[in-house]
Amino acid sequence: MTLDDADALVRFMRTGDWQRAAADTRFEVLSLVNEAITRLRKRNGLVEIDDPLPDQPSTAFIIIRELFR
Repeated sequence: MTLDDADALVRFMRTGDWQRAAADTRFEVLSLVNEAITRLRKRNGLVEIDDPLPDQPSTAFIIIRELFR
């Protein structure tokens, strides 16, 4: 995965039926996604967490988190 793969990750995550998954499973998957994105950002010299302001587009993590609600 690279910094340019955010859209592909979101598309992949949208293929899952996350509402049918157990809450513990959703939590674990979201934690793994968060960890991978954080490591990738750090490895590329970016701040590890960079949530958007209200008028900015959502990040891949925010979009995926919403899929899990």
